[in-house]
Amino acid sequence: MQHIRLEIIGMSYSQSQSGAYALILGEIGGDRRLPIIIGGFEAQSIAIELEKMKPSRPLTHDLFKNFADHYGVTIKHVIIDKFELGVFFAKLICVNDNIESEIDARTSDAVALAIRFKCPIFTNEKLLVEAGVLLDETKTSGLKEKKVNVKTHDSDYADYTLTELNKMLKDLKIEGQVYGRIKHVSSIHNKMLGRAGGNIENVFDLVAIRIIVDNISDCYTILGHVHTLYTPVENLFRDYFAKPKANGYKSLHTTVYVENKQIVEVQIRTQEMHDFAEYGVAAHWLYKENNNKQNSLDKKLTW
Repeated sequence: MQHIRLEIIGMSYSQSQSGAYALILGEIGGDRRLPIIIGGFEAQSIAIELEKMKPSRPLTHDLFKNFADHYGVTIKHVIIDKFELGVFFAKLICVNDNIESEIDARTSDAVALAIRFKCPIFTNEKLLVEAGVLLDETKTSGLKEKKVNVKTHDSDYADYTLTELNKMLKDLKIEGQVYGRIKHVSSIHNKMLGRAGGNIENVFDLVAIRIIVDNISDCYTILGHVHTLYTPVENLFRDYFAKPKANGYKSLHTTVYVENKQIVEVQIRTQEMHDFAEYGVAAHWLYKENNNKQNSLDKKLTW
């Protein structure tokens, strides 16, 4: 299978998923990007080596490099070769005494080691088709601005999921709205292509589906049925009803595997919570125009 070489484009902290980072790898000479969720320790290790910082004591990946050097083992290259249920798999292609061997590794560890061994990172066409993000760039009227279209292969899965969730609401006899969106397209564009400014925190779950209903009880009912309909991604459920964000944001967030093993974030909240999330203090004026009396949201936003 032909190898496609990748380079590290950037990395960003996720504001929506605690402790998670998005590592973005890009196809050299191409437009495709591979977003990978990694942990905090691995993100720190990658960042420290990229910035040529020297910690007072060796990190685990530094220790591995020192150990390998001592015994004459080198890493020829790293290959990210498989994507299953939202998880990337990688191999270290190692050489010792002219004998080549493969070692299974987490992708985040493989990338951290590739930087230290100064060896190339590869993937294959099949994986880029399954998990890659394609960015098309066009220039406009002589300005240094670019328009980006985010495309995913098997893109029909989002529409199919919306249809299933709408049917679920109907079967539950719950009034509500279901719609999907591509998350932070301009931010992804700025970070990936402009490499200056921007935020790519949510690139790894490009499609978010929102379910807006009348009350909190319906929110929890829907959450249970969503987890019955789809397989939840472990450790990616957030209950911002029980513990709102510092700015007052409330919602239920869960990430699930849907059609063709694609990953989608589902956000469930009431209309009032949704308006606060979308408009902040501006929602206060919206409610004042639509209601003659001061409602609960109005009271919360009055100083």
